[in-house]
Amino acid sequence: MSTVPDPRLPHPPGEGPFRAKGVVLVGVTDWFTKEVVGGYERVCAELEAPVRNYLGQRFLAGSWYDYLPLFLLYRKASELTGIPLASLERTLGRNAAARDLRGIYKLLLMVASVQQALGRLPAAWRQYFNFGDACVSERQSKSGEFAVTGFPSVFAEDFLNVLDGWITCVLENAGGMLVTPERRPIVSDGETHGVPTTTIAFFFRWR
Repeated sequence: MSTVPDPRLPHPPGEGPFRAKGVVLVGVTDWFTKEVVGGYERVCAELEAPVRNYLGQRFLAGSWYDYLPLFLLYRKASELTGIPLASLERTLGRNAAARDLRGIYKLLLMVASVQQALGRLPAAWRQYFNFGDACVSERQSKSGEFAVTGFPSVFAEDFLNVLDGWITCVLENAGGMLVTPERRPIVSDGETHGVPTTTIAFFFRWR
């Protein structure tokens, strides 16, 4: 049994129940390989052994993997490159959306209007993650709210940055101009698998 290498991880790397589809991790490894000097391997090499060994494996797009260790990778990459963490995470979110819009989720995400794109976000969430519940509310002609309940509190702020980049890119692709995300306060909503969780949300406006 491995040990948890970082107090921010609620489970040993690879054993966490909060899972993401492999396409998420494949996109991250590809971006680091292309955009960071020394590539993905350089950043992984600086992580503690349990995290490094987990993230160093070959990920399959259709399989499910422990998601939370990725946030330790992001923090290490920010430290090594000098890119502010929030900016790095938003960039990774935008990159993931751009890949998916021309890839395996093209039919789900390529729609004729921003409202249609917003309405499909909960279905997209279920394609990417095995935890949490996503919903859309307060929909108007040029605005709407997207919320996720049951996200692990420890990385809620980090994930908001990723989500900011991802959803903004999707809405812009659907025709939204001047897309403006407004973060709602993070609210504790209980526990899942013994891990404190929160509700995270954005209110989006566009023209």
